[in-house]
Amino acid sequence: MALPMVNLETILVMAAPDIRVLQPEFNPVPEKLTYTRGDMARLFCSVSHLGERTIVWRKLPSPNPLTIGLDTWVEDTRLHVEHVHKHNQWNLIIEHVTSADQGEYECQISMKERKLRQIVQLEVIDVPVKRNPDILIRGREFVSRGGTIALVCNATSLSDSGQDLQWVKDGNILNWRGPGGRISITVKRSRDSPAISSFLHVHDVTLDDAGDYTCRSSDLTHMTSIRVNIATGGLSNNVKRAGSMMLENCAVGCLPRDIAHLVLVLLMFICHQLIT
Repeated sequence: MALPMVNLETILVMAAPDIRVLQPEFNPVPEKLTYTRGDMARLFCSVSHLGERTIVWRKLPSPNPLTIGLDTWVEDTRLHVEHVHKHNQWNLIIEHVTSADQGEYECQISMKERKLRQIVQLEVIDVPVKRNPDILIRGREFVSRGGTIALVCNATSLSDSGQDLQWVKDGNILNWRGPGGRISITVKRSRDSPAISSFLHVHDVTLDDAGDYTCRSSDLTHMTSIRVNIATGGLSNNVKRAGSMMLENCAVGCLPRDIAHLVLVLLMFICHQLIT
């Protein structure tokens, strides 16, 4: 005679009634995220004790799922789920966001007994962004793990002298963390022009620090980005010297002739290395 199917949780409770089966629960994540049109949006969902249950993403008020587990259930190639195992995250990724993507998203744990859900609000800033040489980022695009990300953002013609520069990664504004912190930001303003420079340093980097770093004016009319990759191995001294050379020589309000001189010096350095 076939035995009835009994799941593991039922067996544990029957064998030892005092054993409490851990139920899934949501971990704190940002409840509201703001991205600019064209960015890659990452909506966070972190769950502990998920077990064999599945994460379902949907956009409210629609009852239809966007994703179930790692599978996408809509014909939109911009959407997929990012599973970060060590942080128990099942994040919804939306590439090239538009104003149509704005709204409330629900991360739900599939359970028969009850529904566990978490709401994330997505805001998309749909404003014309001025992307031109008036604002530039310089720095190394490849940094070894444990090293330092060093980026400088130069803005030469902001509309208002009271404007400031902001650093953003994955939709979150980066702030100076104080002495002993991994993140430091230094701002320098030119006395003779409306130019402003912001220096970002992220120390003791890990693989999680890889991504798109955006520098933008506080009124969001000037914006530019750079992709930083974290290498598991060490970088050559030549690459490090070339990167630091660019940073040391690019301060507030770099002029075109200064940039041309830097390029010439860099080319001569590369030619010398190839010959020797």
